[in-house]
Amino acid sequence: MRSTLISVLVLMASACASSSGTTVSPGAAATTTTRIGTAEGRTVGVATTTGGEEMSATLQVPVERTWELLPLAYADLEIPVRLQQQGTRTIGNTDFRVRRVIGGERASRYLNCGSASGGPNADTYQLTINIVTQAREAANDASTVTTRLTATAKSPNYAGAVATCSTTGRLERRIADMVAELARRGE
Repeated sequence: MRSTLISVLVLMASACASSSGTTVSPGAAATTTTRIGTAEGRTVGVATTTGGEEMSATLQVPVERTWELLPLAYADLEIPVRLQQQGTRTIGNTDFRVRRVIGGERASRYLNCGSASGGPNADTYQLTINIVTQAREAANDASTVTTRLTATAKSPNYAGAVATCSTTGRLERRIADMVAELARRGE
């Protein structure tokens, strides 16, 4: 019975995602709590969530135009481009280091790195993000934009453990939405 319910929910989620032109493929996610000892002798519990997702969106924009607009979307998000391969139409940054804010938004809007007593770790920890976007040709003069994002977070106060973050999917969607909006405005 439980597996039937899960199958139905997965099918419903797939139908909703594909009807909007955007699909999210979730990675394996798991939450763990790690106990860390402080210099004062206290113990702090840190909850972390692991996982990674890839998000694809089909845009009614020709692939060459999408490729031209992707650097502008990254610039608007203040993500320095360190990887740009014309042949595969791949752009991104595999070692983007940031703290607290991504593209003018709290980092926790885009990443779940667990939480500690001070709130979401994504808003207080040093983040190292690997974000890569690829533009591919789609049917009817459209393009598919696929973004893969993985990230880790490290406490600025405690040596040692690095938390693996999962994505909310919002940053990947924002990149696709920005490209579509830039194309619509004729930028």
